[in-house]
Amino acid sequence: MSVVVDTHQHFWTYGTYQTSWMEAPPYAGDPIFLPVRRSFQPADLKPELNAAAIKHTIAVEAADGKAENEALLARIEALEARLSSEGK
Repeated sequence: MSVVVDTHQHFWTYGTYQTSWMEAPPYAGDPIFLPVRRSFQPADLKPELNAAAIKHTIAVEAADGKAENEALLARIEALEARLSSEGK
């Protein structure tokens, strides 16, 4: 059996430094980015993973820096805890 891994997942809070790139050219005002102009958290990812039967994902930082890395690790731990408790 093959293992399927979502190899590129971001979590962010829209309107913070994490998404400031969306407000700069060439992204600012581009309607193609409308679907991602919102916050994405582990709770948003879980149904998508379940629907696609994906058990593994790799989270990638949304910005550079220590605070971002710590926030990312906390979100990953929250997602792992939810998936573990619901998978039992």
